[in-house]
Amino acid sequence: MNEIIYIKIFKGPSESSWKAVRAQKISESRYLILGEPFNGDSSDSWEFGPGSVVIAVPQTVESKPVLRAIRKVKDVESA
Repeated sequence: MNEIIYIKIFKGPSESSWKAVRAQKISESRYLILGEPFNGDSSDSWEFGPGSVVIAVPQTVESKPVLRAIRKVKDVESA
C-alpha cells in the first residue's frame, strides 16, 4: 500500500526542511521510498533517497498527523 511520508531535505549547510514523498508500506513502521519529493528542487540533498527502507513514525505538524522518516534500515539494492 502506497502512502505519503516526509523526509528531511537539505538545501544548504545549515538549512533543511521536510518534504512529502511516496512510499510503500512494508510493515508497521517500515517504508520503501519510491520517488522524488513533491515540489522538490533537483539541487536539494535528501536525507534518505529512493530505494531506501526507512522507519517512519507518526508526528503532529501544524495540528495534522504525518509520518516522518527518522532512520534508514537499508537500501533495497543491498538487500
